[in-house]
Amino acid sequence: QLAAWRRLAAPGAAACWRRHSAMRSGVDDPSGGQEPPPAQAPKHGFPSEPEDGQLQRQRRWRSACPFTVHRTQSDNVPVYVFHRKNRTEQITVIRKVRGSAEDLRRELAYLCRAPVSYNSSGCLQVVGNHRRIIKAYLRSIGY
Repeated sequence: QLAAWRRLAAPGAAACWRRHSAMRSGVDDPSGGQEPPPAQAPKHGFPSEPEDGQLQRQRRWRSACPFTVHRTQSDNVPVYVFHRKNRTEQITVIRKVRGSAEDLRRELAYLCRAPVSYNSSGCLQVVGNHRRIIKAYLRSIGY
């Protein structure tokens, strides 16, 4: 999670965070520098940590992800941006979707706040350049 925070924070924020955490770990720490006790397992049967990091949306482990996105041969996430209409319109395409593409379509419509459709070859298309958001989301849920 710290690595994800570093990517989103300002360039000097990591050094500032380290400096302040070093100050917090000093002698005048009220807890005596001890680690906090480990978090207890939740009683309701699904993980208490959100599955997709910053998006903070929990998914129950019983209803595992209904779709899969297979990686390319070069081990990349298959999310591409294409330009149309004399390079004035951008379309983000997600390939290699297996399982319930409708569930992924709904998730992407929620994340990107843009219309998501299927093209003739079965890929998902999102109007606009949403490559970073979609790749971050797919990586955060384990693809």
